[in-house]
Amino acid sequence: MLKHIQIYDKKILKEAFLLSLPIILSNISRVAMELVDMIMINNLGAINLFNGVSMGGILIWVPMSLAIGIRIATQTISSRRYGEKKHHQCGFALRHGLIIGAIMGSILSVLGYLLAETIVPSIVSHKEHIEPTIEYAKYLSIGILPFYLACIFQGFFTSIEKTSVHMRVMITANIINVYLNAGFIYGSEIINYFNSANFDFISHLWFWADSEILNPGNSEGLKVKGSAIATTIATSFMLVHYIYYLFKDNITKKYCVLVSTINWKNLKRHFYIASPLFASEFFLSTSYLAFYIIMENMTQTNFAAWGLILRIMHASFLPAMGIGQACATMVGKYLGEGSNTKARQSIAESLKLATGMMGFVGLVFILFPYNVINIFNIGLEEATPLAANGLRFVGIFQIFDAICIVLFFSMSAGGDIKYPVYIEILMHWLIMVPLSWLFGIYLGYGFWGAISVFAGQVVFTAIIFIFRIQSGKWEKIEV
Repeated sequence: MLKHIQIYDKKILKEAFLLSLPIILSNISRVAMELVDMIMINNLGAINLFNGVSMGGILIWVPMSLAIGIRIATQTISSRRYGEKKHHQCGFALRHGLIIGAIMGSILSVLGYLLAETIVPSIVSHKEHIEPTIEYAKYLSIGILPFYLACIFQGFFTSIEKTSVHMRVMITANIINVYLNAGFIYGSEIINYFNSANFDFISHLWFWADSEILNPGNSEGLKVKGSAIATTIATSFMLVHYIYYLFKDNITKKYCVLVSTINWKNLKRHFYIASPLFASEFFLSTSYLAFYIIMENMTQTNFAAWGLILRIMHASFLPAMGIGQACATMVGKYLGEGSNTKARQSIAESLKLATGMMGFVGLVFILFPYNVINIFNIGLEEATPLAANGLRFVGIFQIFDAICIVLFFSMSAGGDIKYPVYIEILMHWLIMVPLSWLFGIYLGYGFWGAISVFAGQVVFTAIIFIFRIQSGKWEKIEV
């Protein structure tokens, strides 16, 4: 691949940056929302509630993560048709994705709600974590269906280079989430707080928060349950907001969005492309759940420290996710146009952006871990020293994370989906999970044994992905 690209292509670098910028900004707003959410939960004053929300979130992410498979499949097909100037087939890709997403999302929402009370006690070892984990997982599962459909809309709008839509939708949804969180978590306490500070005009914004309808016989708020309900409502609004943008800028007409025709052959092809991604997301999310369970079987402090590190890492790699999604659109478009050289150059320039950003973030983690931890760590002081040292360690590997993310999206956009999927599944389940248990619990190396294995598999995955991209096989696959 290297011999076919320029060292620097200003035009494509600029295109990658401008296309990814709205996604990056929307992801930053998501991080800010999650930070506020953490502060609100931590202010309830119990580490078991924080750990319950962490475990509940990773548990529900198992079914939610499958939506990423449909989103990537929708974006892969639609961006290729967009490059071929077959705009009406972009609308087909959206409709087919929505059909698959509606069926899967409905089933998983119902199962998540009904089975939370059965599944949680079987995987959570600390009794004090069980109740908050059940509450959070049960009510968050209601939002699986709107989350699926919203993800598919995101893939469609990104594929037609309308990434600013995603930015507007996410920022608005995150603001709504923070507003609803304050009311649902604290109830009348939020009203009393602003009244006591002589900000009565602000307290009126939460006039509904002490309603007997929301929480009969208790005006103190729904706490963990309230956080899950607020997130579900905000996710539903996100879906409605995406639908609103379908009727802007002549999108419905240009892309034949509202046509009811279904191409059953293409629908089957859509599911075929998404299937390995379903497997990937399922096995990856369950591997992270297994890693969480390993950490949870150590100490509450270890578990809380890992929860903090994972949230911070999640915040740090979201810019790379934005660049990866933009790169996927460019690769799909240029392959559709028959310009393989530009597709390769798009990957090269996207890698520069992603590694530059995440390399800088990693340097911040190494030099100023306590400053970063103190932003995210409200009320969990006992976990700070361990989390800070762990953050220094993972900061070293941020660049490898960026490489994995961008190259995964690049190969998926080219239709080379199975290879990165199989590699990630093998790396997580043959290396990360068993070796984390071996070094972390069985051999007694604890937190450091587990986190070292976690970092090692990221490095190996990045190296394997680089060799695959160099082979050029991703350029020759029909989508």
